[in-house]
Amino acid sequence: MKAILAILAVLIGTMIVIPAYATIVEFKTDKTSYIKGDKIQFTGKTDAAHANKMVSIKIYGPQGEFISLTGGRSDFDSIIVVNPLDTTKGKFAEKSALQGKGIYNATIIYDEEPNYKGKWTIFDYSIDGSPVSPSAVQVMAQQSQPAPSTPTPSTPTTPTAPTQPTTPTQPTQPTTPAPQQPVIPKYGTGTVYDQASGTCIVAPTAEPEPEAESIPQEETSGPRKHTFRDSQILQRTHNHTLIDTITNLHTRNGLTGTSQMILFMKF
Repeated sequence: MKAILAILAVLIGTMIVIPAYATIVEFKTDKTSYIKGDKIQFTGKTDAAHANKMVSIKIYGPQGEFISLTGGRSDFDSIIVVNPLDTTKGKFAEKSALQGKGIYNATIIYDEEPNYKGKWTIFDYSIDGSPVSPSAVQVMAQQSQPAPSTPTPSTPTTPTAPTQPTTPTQPTQPTTPAPQQPVIPKYGTGTVYDQASGTCIVAPTAEPEPEAESIPQEETSGPRKHTFRDSQILQRTHNHTLIDTITNLHTRNGLTGTSQMILFMKF
């Protein structure tokens, strides 16, 4: 695992974010593993703006040291054309013997744009033919996979004790209210309490009982005796009758009122 991390550090150190003005569309080797005596074939493609341009390929060893430089160009179709690299000749054969087996890095750049850091690829190289571990394939697979997130252990929750069921309370019996006695208000002199209106009213006055009329008793037998009062009544009746008669006569004869008055006084 430490070896993979070291290789990744070397690879990341040899790459920079590609600017938008220059792009290598594709860059790779014909194999992922080589031994001494093989020829390494590089292929790739540039963008349309860099067709028919010169390119260079820098090779770095497993420890990040520069090994060798080779070059080529892109044709009118932007296809990169580079002569195969012979592992038994030149700087590569010399310095790879010092670096030993491992994962090698190849980075392609434009000769006319030195600020462009290019595109890279990796491959295995072993002088004696023994396998490289970890291999370039394993590293690339490890790099393409997202880093696993470390799960955060959750703190187990303490289960709560079950609640005891509560005993239902007995319903309270409704109380029967005691009958209230009607309150009779106090009233003043000459007033009484009226049950219908619930107020004090003026006491009605008692009407006097009518007196029994006395019915005169009629004599059932014998002639009625005249009393002195009866005589007076008859006398007065006779006098009035006589006065009326005289008055009528004198009126006819033309007597004055004074004469009439004298006659009345005589009676």
